[in-house]
Amino acid sequence: MSKKIIVIYLVVFGAILTAAAAVSVTAELGPVPQNTNSSTTNAPEEIASAQVDLSGTYTGNIKLTGSHEMSGEGTINMKGEAPTMSSKVTIEVGGMTHNGRFSAVTTRGYTGVTMYFPDIEDSATKTGLVVMARAKKKGDRLTLTPVPNARNTISFK
Repeated sequence: MSKKIIVIYLVVFGAILTAAAAVSVTAELGPVPQNTNSSTTNAPEEIASAQVDLSGTYTGNIKLTGSHEMSGEGTINMKGEAPTMSSKVTIEVGGMTHNGRFSAVTTRGYTGVTMYFPDIEDSATKTGLVVMARAKKKGDRLTLTPVPNARNTISFK
């Protein structure tokens, strides 16, 4: 037998022994306990959330990217108390106007807003455009920050 084949047999045999030892140690330890600091320990029904009223007319810099590009000085008009089906949103920038619906909820100090525009087609899904953002409202000012890694985004300052 050549030295190369002997080395291969020794490596394979060593790997088998290592795997067997790992299985043996895992069996002796038992199941791993849940991390009590993890946010996954709370069932969804235990997490408090509140509907947010973002009603108002806001003027600022709007940027919509992804399936539909629009940016510039514009207006966002939100009517109704989210998340009812009658909650309406209108965005207007540079002569383009789009109407849709919105929903906003605050959980753990984070306000998320989702907007649906049936008059804009999402090129990937061939359905109405959906954008999500983090919302911050202070007085009569609204700020929308894009959600990371989203295909379609909206920002507003």
